Amino acid sequence: MLRRNLLPDVDILDCLANCLRVDTQGLSFTGFTSDAAACEPGNLFFAIDSDTGDGHDDIATVAANGATAIVSERILPTNIPTFVVPDTRVAYANTAHYLAGSPTQRLRTIGISGASGKTAATYLIQQVFRHLGKTTGALSDLGFDNGIDVADFPDIKPDSKVYANWLGSMAANKCQIACVELSDSDLADQTSAGIDLDYAVITRLTNFQSSATDSAQQTRRAASNAINSLKSTGVVIINADDAASRFDLPRIENPTLTIGSNDDCDIWVEHLNHSADGQRIRIHAGAAEAVVFTPIIGHHHVYHCLQVTALALLEGYPLPEIADAISQVNSIQGHLERISRGQDFEVYIDAANSPIALRNALHSVRQITLGRLIVVYGPGANTGASFRADMGRIAEKAADITIITENDPGNEQTLSIAHDILDGYRRPGNAEIIISRERAIVWALAHANTDDTVLITGKGFRTQHQLGDQTLFFDDHQIADICLDQLLYPEPVYGTDLLPFPKAHGSSSEGTP
Repeated sequence: MLRRNLLPDVDILDCLANCLRVDTQGLSFTGFTSDAAACEPGNLFFAIDSDTGDGHDDIATVAANGATAIVSERILPTNIPTFVVPDTRVAYANTAHYLAGSPTQRLRTIGISGASGKTAATYLIQQVFRHLGKTTGALSDLGFDNGIDVADFPDIKPDSKVYANWLGSMAANKCQIACVELSDSDLADQTSAGIDLDYAVITRLTNFQSSATDSAQQTRRAASNAINSLKSTGVVIINADDAASRFDLPRIENPTLTIGSNDDCDIWVEHLNHSADGQRIRIHAGAAEAVVFTPIIGHHHVYHCLQVTALALLEGYPLPEIADAISQVNSIQGHLERISRGQDFEVYIDAANSPIALRNALHSVRQITLGRLIVVYGPGANTGASFRADMGRIAEKAADITIITENDPGNEQTLSIAHDILDGYRRPGNAEIIISRERAIVWALAHANTDDTVLITGKGFRTQHQLGDQTLFFDDHQIADICLDQLLYPEPVYGTDLLPFPKAHGSSSEGTP
């Protein structure tokens, strides 16, 4: 049973007086909402302008539903008491967090932002602190975890109230640390407003310039918003190997720790060796150093190891203890997960569905591949032509065999998406196009030879497939497991194997008549 509602008993009137600085004399509320259709008698309604519509246009609906008052950004033609504020999104978020007991004031809160690697970094940070003995919750694309209960990421994008309630339940469950993945959209539309951070981890800012939703400028603005959410004692963790982050470093006024591969960083790393079994690195922090073996491959994972090292050092843990905790994290769901059923080639599943994520995944497996690298990939719907071409350009350059397939095409034609991808190829005739994702995975595994590596990208931990208006179940892990089992242990085509034949009556053991 989820404990999202174990929240302090506080009054909305107190919140309005303290957070919104408005006169609430003579009013009382039964609750608050930003959804006009869900507004109930006695509710306080927040009129929010969002991608789904402008709440200022829903005044007649909330009036009919019995709203007691409205919070808006402009004067409205209604007799319902209205409080005008500069930004209703921020007001809604502040109200949600106030009523949840201001949980991030009671938690050590870590916000993770950047162009890529947020989900993997959030998971690693949570797991390392758990191995260090801290009760830790997390809000990320992998799911919501309040320290006791775990739920999948909501099908509908969560709003500020959802975040506030989950953080409130973390505090109620005696969590000591909260790890929060902050997407560009969360920071841009103020969904994350009200979340006060002790640490802001910026994974990287460098991204591909394309017509995709997230641009380098948006990512940079999002990182700035995350830094602006820091408490007065907050610290920023910056990847100094990332060119864009290094360029922005002088502009950051908060205390900052840098991580990277050069000894001019506060925390830096030496790469010792890499293999399909994992990688061994030496982490330096001042005069201290420690060797870490992690079974998770990829240079981007090394950066995440440095980031969590910086956080744990700031929390007072010694470097050898941190190194031991990192080594205990064996895998990250959907991020270069190794699938081994006894086959003589490597298989990895990764969530990469953007140019930079695909590049990171391909480069990670390329360095441990002795034979050919085979990749199954495909961008989803609602991505621009240049975004798709970038993925094609990266795949052709890094892999020996590329298989373009469907990945949440929605109402778009997969062949149309594939056409955009091929625009990034120098030799488009070398690409394999297999529309069915299941057939594409099976084809890749069936054509793999000894020492090859098959990389299946696009879904990772996700098990949903958007086809037309349908949401179907599809699990890359399940398809790969079934196919590998059939390749390794094929069933007889014509029923049970009859050999060895039973001895005929009267025959000798030597087979003589």
